[in-house]
Amino acid sequence: MVVIYPTEFLYYIRGTLIEEKNEELVNILEYLIFYMFWGGVYHSPYSVSHHNYFYNFYGYVIILILLIFEKNGQLWSLDRFGCTLELQAHFKEVDDNINMLKNLKSSTKEKTSQIQPIPD
Repeated sequence: MVVIYPTEFLYYIRGTLIEEKNEELVNILEYLIFYMFWGGVYHSPYSVSHHNYFYNFYGYVIILILLIFEKNGQLWSLDRFGCTLELQAHFKEVDDNINMLKNLKSSTKEKTSQIQPIPD
């Protein structure tokens, strides 16, 4: 868990560095914490925010699901899941042939319905 959410560990190190008056390392650690916060890894520890450890858990799950949808959309926009331009042209040709046969079939039905029987 320390690798995923190093909040308590970093906050403890920051507190000990402040007590030792090591300003250079405190500034470096605060710089690191700032970018970890904006990267979504760091959030305030319990002693500061009084929220439990997985307070924002559902937000992370929702973001993860949305990122999966986004990645799926990116893959689709790049190669349409393997449908290349040649395959697309082939599908269009097959669709055009099917439509041509349907039109031919409907036109022959109209012609046969127009034929009048010869009276005796």
